[in-house]
Amino acid sequence: MDVFFDYHVAFYKHRPIIRHTSSKPDRGEAAFAALIHYHKFDKDRIAKLRSTYLREALNVFRREAGLAAQAGRTNDPVDPGRAARGSRGG
Repeated sequence: MDVFFDYHVAFYKHRPIIRHTSSKPDRGEAAFAALIHYHKFDKDRIAKLRSTYLREALNVFRREAGLAAQAGRTNDPVDPGRAARGSRGG
């Protein structure tokens, strides 16, 4: 008999476990955040998460860095919220 499994089923009552993952969980606004369904997460999901969602944020950061370098503003802070919004604006 698996006591942990019995406790887990009784506690969660077959509800899905959702985990919040963030680039900065405790310090200000995150550049990236996602809700991950624990039972559907496998070894291929991290690559899919990165290629689908993080690529857009990285492209925004690279574009911002390039524009800042052209304008001589390489020491300007980066707005993580802007990367999180990506091309959707906001």
